[in-house]
Amino acid sequence: MTHTLEVAQIARGIATHLQLPKENENLCEAIALAHDIGHSPFGHTGEGILNTLLEEHGRHFEHNVQSYRMVSRLEQKYSTFQGFNLTKATLSGIIRHQTPFDETNKIKTAITKDISTEVAEFFVNPQPILEAQIVNLADMIAYAAHDSEDALAVGLINWNDFESKLNEAGIKFYSSAIHARLSKRENKFNQSFPNNPETLKKTKNRWLSWEIINHLVQETVKETTNILVL
Repeated sequence: MTHTLEVAQIARGIATHLQLPKENENLCEAIALAHDIGHSPFGHTGEGILNTLLEEHGRHFEHNVQSYRMVSRLEQKYSTFQGFNLTKATLSGIIRHQTPFDETNKIKTAITKDISTEVAEFFVNPQPILEAQIVNLADMIAYAAHDSEDALAVGLINWNDFESKLNEAGIKFYSSAIHARLSKRENKFNQSFPNNPETLKKTKNRWLSWEIINHLVQETVKETTNILVL
């Protein structure tokens, strides 16, 4: 739930900075709030196990397709129609959610006959609608930030190794844009709260997450503005 809310906030923020109309901002948020609703327990690992089990019966499990089913079929909130009665744009964004974990071919393979006709139009274009693309980027930004924060917090990696691996991978924005700001925050913290290393450690991890999100959102908006014609 925390991840979903963060993706929704990031997606709306990107849409706002791109100066999209209010209804498009709302569409971004709606897609984001539903983008993981079809996930199985244990995330992508659970999804893979379910898919393996279903393959023995000639079926597939893919969480984007399941998300579509949840909002269009399985949730019975109203007596006059199935699902949530969402717009086609929202449904399109949900089933076309794509990150490195979501391959279009795997999504198509998991589509069953009962929904194949109604979702066919969502795959006519090679890319999903703009709002879905914004949510896709917001999802990856949230992962990049919080996976780094979590890895540092639980001790999977220390700060020195973290910075070294960023340099090895050629990820330059940390050393050029974030490192100095984190050092400045750290110095101010030590002046205000001396001899408090444990609190600083936890707080610094959270600062890193904020800085990564802020930087990647700004870069996304800048690059998109350069190529987008509204």
